[in-house]
Order: sequence, then structure tokens, then C-alpha cells
Amino acid sequence: MTSPIPSMEFASSTTELPRKYDVLINFNGEDIGRKFVSHLDSILSAVGLTTFLHHDNGVKSMNEPILNLYRVAIVVF
Repeated sequence: MTSPIPSMEFASSTTELPRKYDVLINFNGEDIGRKFVSHLDSILSAVGLTTFLHHDNGVKSMNEPILNLYRVAIVVF
């Protein structure tokens, strides 16, 4: 039986920072966080991905060093 999520190969380099999480989920709004984002987080965690939820809270942009900690960033509007 195969996994519902296809495997991905990521390029690695000795100059890259080590990844702390697989997926960053950035969202804004309490309703979105309680409903869609919580389901998305559950599904990603169920297939073995480490997720980090970032609630916008008025932050205009994310810093480059923060984004280096994740393989994938998902922005939910």
C-alpha cells in the first residue's frame, strides 16, 4: 500500500541550516485556525510531518532566517 502523500526529494547542502519543522502553516483569523488549519495540521501530522502553526497577529512579514527552518510554508488566507 502506498502513502497518500507522494515522497519528495529535497536538495541538501552543507551550507543549509538544519530544518526544525517540515511544514510552516501561516494563517490569520481565529475561525480559520479553529476550523481549516486545525484539520490541515491533523492530516499533516498523521502522515508523519512535523508542523508549526504561526498565527499572523498583525505581523507584516516573516523574517528570512525563520523561513529557513521549514521545508514548506503554507499561507492560509
